[in-house]
Amino acid sequence: MPRRLWSTIGFDERKQQKVKAGQALRLLIDGNFATGATLAFRSKFRELVLPIPQLDECIHDAWIVMLIAAVAQLDFIKQPMMLYRQHAGQQLGIDPEDYAPVKPSLSLDMIGGKTRQTSFATEIKKCRSLRERLVECGKSYDCRAALAQVERKLIHFETRSNMPRKKLERVRQVLRELLTLRYHSYSRGFKSAAKDLFV
Repeated sequence: MPRRLWSTIGFDERKQQKVKAGQALRLLIDGNFATGATLAFRSKFRELVLPIPQLDECIHDAWIVMLIAAVAQLDFIKQPMMLYRQHAGQQLGIDPEDYAPVKPSLSLDMIGGKTRQTSFATEIKKCRSLRERLVECGKSYDCRAALAQVERKLIHFETRSNMPRKKLERVRQVLRELLTLRYHSYSRGFKSAAKDLFV
């Protein structure tokens, strides 16, 4: 029996309920669950989303849906409306053997060294671009809540990417991120904190 694309990308009932409750942006800044082929939005948002910047880990559909989620309520249709197909040249896809993403997004805590720092830099760049666009559009939309969310994630990844070498200062920064719950909101909680203490 064919599987639905939602199950392969983890858009489960819990995430669906959060979208319905107006928490879509919070989910989207951690990982995209919208696909361009199924995305529709009102033309009034055109100026908000264009131009789409060149970002390593944020393709056009993720950029569009994040910005719209920052200023409006998202919704979705549960009934399947398309048959998902793949071709050899597409940018992203699903492995038909085990329904795992062909280009999986790695957790920032599952990779090490230079690659880990590159991933931090990618997240920081994405958040800065998103923040910049929201500030630009602040006259047309109420972006204050969205900006606060983006700013919190940006602070977290900037902190994690600039951990001091001195142990005591490092412990202070890790404790501060734990107390603000940013490790739990944007990383893997205590596992990420432990990694930052010893890596």
